Amino acid sequence: NVGHVMIGVFVVFAVIFFGWLLVRQERGVERYTITASFNTITNVNEATSVRLRGFTVGQVERIEFRPQPPDGETYFLVELGIEDEYPVFAGTYAEIQSSGLVGDSFVNLNVSEAKSTLLGQGSSIEGRDAPGMKQLVATLTAMAHKLGGAGESIRRADLGYKMGRLGD
Repeated sequence: NVGHVMIGVFVVFAVIFFGWLLVRQERGVERYTITASFNTITNVNEATSVRLRGFTVGQVERIEFRPQPPDGETYFLVELGIEDEYPVFAGTYAEIQSSGLVGDSFVNLNVSEAKSTLLGQGSSIEGRDAPGMKQLVATLTAMAHKLGGAGESIRRADLGYKMGRLGD
């Protein structure tokens, strides 16, 4: 009978514990929103992580697409939900990055130009478009041409033959 009582107490404790976890999770993390504006948002959607110095501090809450924005404004307004415990300062800008060649995209908050003034609920920051694949391919092509030129110079100098003769 004591065993049955112990099992009953354990079950009641487990139900209370899981109920507490459910209520806690439902309440969620307190966040404030900052809006970043972009012209393109490749591979970004709601729930995309927001990082500050490589650490996840929030997520994308909402994306508004404006097919015909007012003159001088961007096509996308991206609401970033930042956890209350992480301050964001004026001068911070957002950039879309990806982890690795085929990795997930994330929004990086770059603080290299940040000031000492804190941003609050509803503030706006600049979103800078990341270099696209077209620019990456152009950079790689230029590097290949430079390396190709070095290889051609070595071939013309016939250094391979001369180096091989050093052992004779």
